Amino acid sequence: MTIEQVKCSLVTPVFNEIKAIPLLWAYVLGQTRKPDEWIIVDNGSTDGTHEWLLARAHLCPFPLHVLRFPGVTIAKTMNEGIRAAHNEVVAVCHAGTRIANDWLACLLSPFAGEGQVDVSAGMWEPYGETPFERWLASSIYSDCELADERTYLPPARSIAFKRSAWKKSGEFPEWLPKFGEDTLFAIRFHAAGCTMSISRGALVGWRPKSSLKSLLRQ
Repeated sequence: MTIEQVKCSLVTPVFNEIKAIPLLWAYVLGQTRKPDEWIIVDNGSTDGTHEWLLARAHLCPFPLHVLRFPGVTIAKTMNEGIRAAHNEVVAVCHAGTRIANDWLACLLSPFAGEGQVDVSAGMWEPYGETPFERWLASSIYSDCELADERTYLPPARSIAFKRSAWKKSGEFPEWLPKFGEDTLFAIRFHAAGCTMSISRGALVGWRPKSSLKSLLRQ
């Protein structure tokens, strides 16, 4: 099986991402291996993100579904997107990240192999564009270089998994109100005995907030 034969739904949660969404759009449409469908779940944006997406949906070269679930937890936006997916393999990325054009191809590669893989775990690295962000990025620890399939907890900004593994792991924990849903979800993957493959080439850049106040909230 080739990566083109691995049917994949891409899920992206968004909330007030009007500044980041044009770049995310360019990243996804520029992938060397494009998703078979893209499901964007809006958490109730009030800055024009939802309208921007609806106005351009017809320009997407593959099926694009824009859903809206205002005021729910991040975990629920993720689960609703996955529930709407039409394919067994689901990849996830976030707005506000820097995504290489071969990211999805690298992430789907383990599913095209002969072995049984439930989860393809991508990598992340912090980066900054302002002096404060660059200083902060240099001080943030990333465990990607030491990642081990037996213990690695991949972030939701760079991961792909089978819907059957999502179900087996109990889905994203919707009762968590603010943060940590992807960490607990990854822990559940391991606890459920899912087979994980680390995809080091599936690298995304994560940009921290540009002020101390917004960083503490993040």
